Amino acid sequence: MNENKGKNVRKILMIQIVLNLVLIGIVLGVFYLLARTRTYPDGELVFIMLFILIAMILSMSVSIYINHRIQVKLDEDRLSRSIIVARASRDMRTPMNTIINASDQDMVSRYNPQDMKNALDNVNSAGKYLMTLIEDLLALSKLKDRQLTLDEKPHTIMECVEESFHMVIPHFEKKSIHFNIEYKNVDVCRYVNVDSVRVQQVLVNLLNNACKYTPSEGHVDLVIEGLNQTDEYVDIQFTLSDDGIGMSQGALKNLLKIMPDDIATEKGMGMTIVNALVKAMNGKITCESQEDKGTTFVINFRWPYCYKDQVEKITTDYSILDGKHILLVENNAMSAEVAKQILESQGMSMDLAVNGKDGVEIFTHAMPHTYDAILMDIRMPLMDGIEATQIIRQSTHPESDIIPIIAMTADAFDEDRQRTRDAGMNAHITKPINPQELFTTLTNYLR
Repeated sequence: MNENKGKNVRKILMIQIVLNLVLIGIVLGVFYLLARTRTYPDGELVFIMLFILIAMILSMSVSIYINHRIQVKLDEDRLSRSIIVARASRDMRTPMNTIINASDQDMVSRYNPQDMKNALDNVNSAGKYLMTLIEDLLALSKLKDRQLTLDEKPHTIMECVEESFHMVIPHFEKKSIHFNIEYKNVDVCRYVNVDSVRVQQVLVNLLNNACKYTPSEGHVDLVIEGLNQTDEYVDIQFTLSDDGIGMSQGALKNLLKIMPDDIATEKGMGMTIVNALVKAMNGKITCESQEDKGTTFVINFRWPYCYKDQVEKITTDYSILDGKHILLVENNAMSAEVAKQILESQGMSMDLAVNGKDGVEIFTHAMPHTYDAILMDIRMPLMDGIEATQIIRQSTHPESDIIPIIAMTADAFDEDRQRTRDAGMNAHITKPINPQELFTTLTNYLR
């Protein structure tokens, strides 16, 4: 990205140089033509030469100023991204430490069944927390580049809230903070059309801040209230209160103004992401705080209810998957083993291709009806998933244009999803794989 910006800077500077030369040429040309048509007194000649000199100086000054502003912007962008990476690295160390220690072979050998369960729970929580950090980094990058798009799908209000709570509960337990969730005047099981990932990012960041600035044995309360409901939408309000250290009025005044371009001068990424995401979802956020007494955030959204036909598409009945045969194209042995276990949990079987070229060979030489779907990684040696998909779609195999091909990749940006669609893939699932998302996607294409 910085390389592209550098190229853009060079293009702009070249344009400025060309414009300067053109301007100088025009002025000199006009002067030459005028000089041929009449004779100028010395005073007029000096004036004309002075005019040309001033024009050249102004033109060069504009170029220097533009060059300076672009360079300052690039320097700020590099500093901003360096700070983001440094903070993310620091934040990732705690969950990584949990995962590494919980899976240490010497410690595992001494676990009793309850210890093993606790260790697995800790690994699961730490893994989910790592995913929130990764999602934060992706969101921040998209927000800075003005590329964030919302992925609104049917979810229950409870799904959005409870998943956020499960991600942060270990941090609250570690500090013995009393955490309470309360629902008021809202049907938590009714489906709304919302980007649950972005909602969870907002809640997780605010909950993490509340935990960070609330002392041990303190209290944090989250109230979810339906303020106004119609047949079409619900006005939902989240109120998060803590009895932590609070903020000064000066800090409070600037807190809700922090946006992605300010990250290089601020203490944390949390509020940057919260403010930008709330704005992107057409929400409103306010905050009240007193030093040594605590802080209260209030967030308001208007969420449309899902229509009946939208909800009916949501299924947890995966019985149709039993007995299906999948071709998995994946070069990473660990990822392949995880995928195998997930597929087998629903009665599916699979064949493995270790790269795109291998996947093309296996599919194109298979008899019709051998495979029900293809799960395709993207970044692989010899042949990537994009090229493999294009070759499969163009092949003479009887099912080349109808077999579902689902991207299963760590590439998570919008442009990555567009690339897989353009290549001929039916869907795009990001790693780490969410089993329910995979089962739902397969069910939708194998009905």
